Amino acid sequence: MLSKKGLIKLGLCVVMAAVLFIPVGMAKGDAGQEQDVISLSLEESIEMALKNNPAVEIAQIALDKASMELKQADKAARDIVDGRKAASELPAGMDIGLYSYDMYIVERIVPKQKAMLEVINEKSLEFKVNVLKIQVEQAYYGVLKAQRELLNTMDSLSRAKEQLRLAQVGMEVGTNAKLDVLNAEIMVASQEVAVSYAKNNLQEKTMEFNNIIGLPLDAQVKLTSEFEFEPAVFNLDEVMEAAKEKDLTYITLNEAYKVQKALLDLAKGHYTPNVFAYRDAEYGYRTAKLELQNADQDLELKITKAYFKLLSASERYQLMEKSVEQARESYRLTKLRYEVGMSTQLELEKAGGELDKAKTELLGALYDYNLLVSMFKNSIFETGGGSFGG
Repeated sequence: MLSKKGLIKLGLCVVMAAVLFIPVGMAKGDAGQEQDVISLSLEESIEMALKNNPAVEIAQIALDKASMELKQADKAARDIVDGRKAASELPAGMDIGLYSYDMYIVERIVPKQKAMLEVINEKSLEFKVNVLKIQVEQAYYGVLKAQRELLNTMDSLSRAKEQLRLAQVGMEVGTNAKLDVLNAEIMVASQEVAVSYAKNNLQEKTMEFNNIIGLPLDAQVKLTSEFEFEPAVFNLDEVMEAAKEKDLTYITLNEAYKVQKALLDLAKGHYTPNVFAYRDAEYGYRTAKLELQNADQDLELKITKAYFKLLSASERYQLMEKSVEQARESYRLTKLRYEVGMSTQLELEKAGGELDKAKTELLGALYDYNLLVSMFKNSIFETGGGSFGG
């Protein structure tokens, strides 16, 4: 088992190891010159990401292709109509199949299918833009959160050093044991490790932010927008209607329902219900209708769950604001009692730990709340691979 001195050395070794493994600061360029610091607001960051992100350009290409295919389908439909007009002047039986069910499919259904694809690709482009906005905001807030976490850990380190000073003074006057000083030294070492971790985390979050907006990973940025709590109110009915215009799953199923309905109407004009083509069209229509109804309910559920999360995050933030204030005052009073020998070092460390915990939870609540507000503002509640916020 390690001695007290061994524990101190172990703690200091951990600190040194953490410092040695901190990535080299990226404030200098390849030639050792200081890099320019880029000041960015949230709005400027979003604009930069939209210009640089290839996913947006890819979605635009897909939309252009869908628009071209719709034009081709419309032309084919017009050619069939023109062909019928020309065939009407020919002898009976010379219409070369222009009135067949398959030809009506090409004339009436295929253009609707291509129009559906154009709508889906148009909404997909809009969806990718809105998702990217939320992701940029998430990365932006991630950097601001990491900056505040670093400040919090540095504040904790200052408190730990002050506790060490008080412990040393107490040992000199005989009110503290050497163990109190050893414990305080370990606490300082632990907080130095926490500061090193927070610095690394800030670098990581900065690189993630740079990556999503299209900057070099080592670019130095200064974020100018505030990371604060601003109460927001949303009307769920209005949010639901807006989401129906932006949710890709709902839009796709709604467009598919329209196509299947048109196909069933066409089949009714050509066949009786016992014919396979009629029954196939009817099955397709019923399936599309049920899937749309299910999507409508799923969307309502996602929005309602997100709204409850928003309310919870708001309440949690306001609660944690009071908790931080209470924990800060508790630490102040405990420190005063400790200085006059009316409180133990353990009680002081506990009060400091409670303050650190409250400040961390306050930051987490603020981060969650701002992201949820962004979701509601953009009427986007999933990335395409899953819902935001879990």
